[in-house]
Amino acid sequence: MEQDMCYLENAEEYSNDKLEKLKENFEIYRDDPVCAVVVGSFARREATNQSDLDYFVITDDKECGDKVLSQFPDFLKSHDIKAPSDGGAFGGTTKVGQMLNNVGGKDGDNDSLTRRLLFLLESECLVGEDMYNRIQDELIKIYVKDGITEHQICRFLLNDLIRYYRTICVDFEYKTSEQSKSWGDRNIKLLFSRKLMFFSGLLTVAQTAQSTCIQKREVLKRYFNLTPIQRVREICGDHALTALGYYSDFINCIGCADTRAVLNRTHMERDTHDEEFRVHKNKGHHFTWCLSRLLDDTFDANHPIHLALKF
Repeated sequence: MEQDMCYLENAEEYSNDKLEKLKENFEIYRDDPVCAVVVGSFARREATNQSDLDYFVITDDKECGDKVLSQFPDFLKSHDIKAPSDGGAFGGTTKVGQMLNNVGGKDGDNDSLTRRLLFLLESECLVGEDMYNRIQDELIKIYVKDGITEHQICRFLLNDLIRYYRTICVDFEYKTSEQSKSWGDRNIKLLFSRKLMFFSGLLTVAQTAQSTCIQKREVLKRYFNLTPIQRVREICGDHALTALGYYSDFINCIGCADTRAVLNRTHMERDTHDEEFRVHKNKGHHFTWCLSRLLDDTFDANHPIHLALKF
């Protein structure tokens, strides 16, 4: 188990080193009305030299936002880090209002949902900490209304989290079927990193039961400032070791160039599934079963999180 966990430790060290250099790079913008945010594997402290860097900039000042964005390409090139995919939710700017308005409304699109949920669940602020904290606090207040009762968990947040996770799953089918995006690597990520992010969110929501409105907000802020792995470790304790062992192996898998090549040439058709892919796929199923048992072991059958996930 210690050998397995070393992959998580190595990824954390690599991620922290790059994030520290990024923050130094953007220190010159500390007094500007802008917030630069990293999400994805680097923010989760799970990055390897095979990872791309997902980021976006929040500002109502277009000129300032463009200046900050212009700094990323040179940094990525000099540190041999891949840029985010073109045309998605990352690599651009968004306004403060786009982060805080239309939560659950018909005018909110998938990119806004993605940025909002990842901002809460797995983000790291590079510059603009005051704006970052203000948006985080406002989002938490949106999800935890003043009238919520003590026995309730934060169902609004839970439902938006479920919506986002299901959107990821549906988006996977669309991108691989209609946009001809790579199938194998996305499939394995769905089984591991996307699932752990979702699971850590479920644990966080569950922690808000039997507490006042103010306490619920404090709980969310505390756990949102941890990485998904840190949340799972803190809430589930040693019971999480088996699941995290599988996850550490996934980090090793996704960080290996040869394995990534295998995943990238694997398609939905079964005749492209070689033995190495099937091994990782099988471990993903075991990881899922571990998380399911972990939820039951952490919260007894009468806990409201179980009912909320059904109805």
